[in-house]
Amino acid sequence: MQGYSFNNLLKDSVEGWKRAKVFYEYYREAAFPQTPATFAVKFDRYKYIYYNGVWNINELFDLEKDPYEMNNLIRDTAYRKIGKGLKDELFKSKKTINNRIDHIYRGIY
Repeated sequence: MQGYSFNNLLKDSVEGWKRAKVFYEYYREAAFPQTPATFAVKFDRYKYIYYNGVWNINELFDLEKDPYEMNNLIRDTAYRKIGKGLKDELFKSKKTINNRIDHIYRGIY
């Protein structure tokens, strides 16, 4: 498994543990066909979630203003540049083809 030891966290020390960004991937399972493949990136303040499904809309959260992730900002034009930047960061190192058609959500990053 890739990653770092969290042994220090068990000893109540967070020294050297904080990361600048975290990536998340979840792929469809045969037992749960309704659950789409999911890709996400989280920085200190923002979290961007990309769903690779036909009916799903992506999510963008400002964790400083909305720590419980109740307000999806993906359609808020004030956050468009941030969302686009996070999406680009998410797929920068992936070989996934990013060309889905969003159906009713077409044009939303």
